Amino acid sequence: MAGLFFTLSNDFVLICIYLVLALSLNLINGYAGLFSLGHAGFWAVGAYCGSAAVVYAHAAAPSLPGVPLFLFGGVVAVAAAALAGLAIGLPCLRLQGDYLAIATLGFSLIVVNVVTNLAVVGGSRSFPFDTLAWPEGMLYDLRLRVSHNVVHIILAAAAVAVTVVVIRNLRHSNHGRAILSLREDEVASELSGVNIVKYKLIVFVIGAAFAGLAGILFATYNARISIEEFGFMAGVTILLMVVLGGMGSLSGTFIAVILLYEIPERLRLTQFQLFGKPLADYWVVIYSLALILLMILRPQGLLGNRELGDMWPFRPMRGRTREKEAAP
Repeated sequence: MAGLFFTLSNDFVLICIYLVLALSLNLINGYAGLFSLGHAGFWAVGAYCGSAAVVYAHAAAPSLPGVPLFLFGGVVAVAAAALAGLAIGLPCLRLQGDYLAIATLGFSLIVVNVVTNLAVVGGSRSFPFDTLAWPEGMLYDLRLRVSHNVVHIILAAAAVAVTVVVIRNLRHSNHGRAILSLREDEVASELSGVNIVKYKLIVFVIGAAFAGLAGILFATYNARISIEEFGFMAGVTILLMVVLGGMGSLSGTFIAVILLYEIPERLRLTQFQLFGKPLADYWVVIYSLALILLMILRPQGLLGNRELGDMWPFRPMRGRTREKEAAP
């Protein structure tokens, strides 16, 4: 029973972390129509800056309890990632399409290279290292793994809820309509009076900040982080989740994240045989073929830019809800 709990809780927490990453990237790529490949870089900035703030603060003041340190690390992670979003957004404001993708990918690779050569966060080793350690307490004491997982289930679910609320409210505000206009026609938006520089910076900073939040959750949950976890393929995986779910669809992103996380996990663990060999030996081929087939059949993603509530089975319920809200 304990093994099932740890498996399910691990899947839930990691799915929530990927949801925060994919939803925030959808704000940049899906709603604003920008093509960013640097989200793994923002994720790494949040993970390393936030965990370094916690670990070094604990080393300087061992008497401080874990919860305030976690809050301090979370603020540092979000702020550092947001500043990184501002730093990459400012010089890339005039770039579009493939050029923006290359620039943001370059930023992500720079982050990986810098961290690999930065001794203060362990360099190519995992972090924390040597005598550095997480503070004891409910969030960090791995001897109490059950409570550690329960706390992170709550934190991860709360992070997803905050991400959805912020992005959804932004989407339906006047600012959100200005952001959507960038995706449709940037030149027409500028001629209509939309400050494209301002809104590009807004989406980069907000998207990066949420990636930083995912970073500190990832670091505290796993207890040790390695820079290989934030490499090129991590950025591609997050982008795949956005594209598969549908650019500009929050509910589509939920479906895509669950599918793209769970399918490889189940294929790796399956005991079925294929041509006399375990199916797990072919999981990469099967996974890749499934993605190719989905992109051929649904190039716009599973839901396109629609939400589940816009689809036929849910329309009558939405109509009744609106009528009740409009009733005196």
